[in-house]
Amino acid sequence: MPPRHSLAVFAALLLAMPCWAAVPPQETVNQATRLANEGKYAQAARLYETLKGTPLWDARLRKNLATLYLNEGARLLSADQPAEAQPWLEKAVALQPDDRQAKLALSSALFRQGLALVKDQGEYERGLALLERSKALNPTEPNIPSSIASVYMRWANDKNQAQDYDGALELAHKALALRPDDAQIRQSVANLELSKAYQGGAGSKEAVARALELDPSEETQRQARQIQDGRSPVGALKRM
Repeated sequence: MPPRHSLAVFAALLLAMPCWAAVPPQETVNQATRLANEGKYAQAARLYETLKGTPLWDARLRKNLATLYLNEGARLLSADQPAEAQPWLEKAVALQPDDRQAKLALSSALFRQGLALVKDQGEYERGLALLERSKALNPTEPNIPSSIASVYMRWANDKNQAQDYDGALELAHKALALRPDDAQIRQSVANLELSKAYQGGAGSKEAVARALELDPSEETQRQARQIQDGRSPVGALKRM
């Protein structure tokens, strides 16, 4: 019978051994495959993660793990849980940076979270940060910059109502840069430029010129003439 201290050391060694030593790596792969086939992608991914650093770990297993991350993220997206899906999709993109499907799925998760932050909580900065990341991952999707422009205009409107006219104008110009041909945005920015000119001070002349360039409509020209003549525009000047 071995001395007690030898048994204690042996037990300690067993506890310190990685889990793949107790379960052969190939059997771990087989278990993960069965779980994945049952749609249990998160459990399968955790099994795959135990194979990192083993002789079996290679590019094929790396790609399989990325696919499991993607599948779990996609499952959560389908369940309308973009915040829960994001970490899985982040890991998928980290493992396979050139995987278009993973990047598009992550872009979708970020996009949906960004819009929710703006619409439900009015958190413009955090929402825009997520939307900008979404755009970087999917730069050819026209709906993303269009939505970002709408967020800028919504924020500009809030600034305008709070009488932060310079802040509103700055945000409106950011929206205009994203959608330069949008007639409604052009008119809103023109109105803000006229408001700036009406307040007087340095830059009033240039503000009128910018307003007329953006919206050369008869109404804008009328208001511009009144401002240039030193008269208050007839009626309330529409700021947005």
